[in-house]
Amino acid sequence: VGACACTAAGIGGCHVTNTAAKPVAAGQVDGGRVSLGKAADLALGQQLKVSVPGFDDPVLVARISDTEVKAVSISCTHWGSDVVLVLAEQKFRCDNHGSEFAYDGKVLEGPASDPLAAFEVLEEQGELLLVVPERSG
Repeated sequence: VGACACTAAGIGGCHVTNTAAKPVAAGQVDGGRVSLGKAADLALGQQLKVSVPGFDDPVLVARISDTEVKAVSISCTHWGSDVVLVLAEQKFRCDNHGSEFAYDGKVLEGPASDPLAAFEVLEEQGELLLVVPERSG
């Protein structure tokens, strides 16, 4: 993969933002879970950029089918630009340098070499819940 336009122009640290993802400020983490609202409100292909209290990196939450919602760290592990859902190709992609990731965060195509952090999403009584790891400290 060649240098991006920013690097070629001598500007370091390009950043591409996922403008398709609706920004959401999550409520408090309760028992390792964060409410994302009603499951029925997240349409097929819709993306949420969720800011979770206590976490530096937002989480990308995306409905990939009528019955499945996936969640990964939104920041590409290559240079930190936002990844986006590419529903038709069943993957996440960073449009900055072309890295591609499976729904479970594994790298499908570089230049990224590290996977995205993946998160579990549960549906309970019609509500979507993002499961987040306990933070120590």
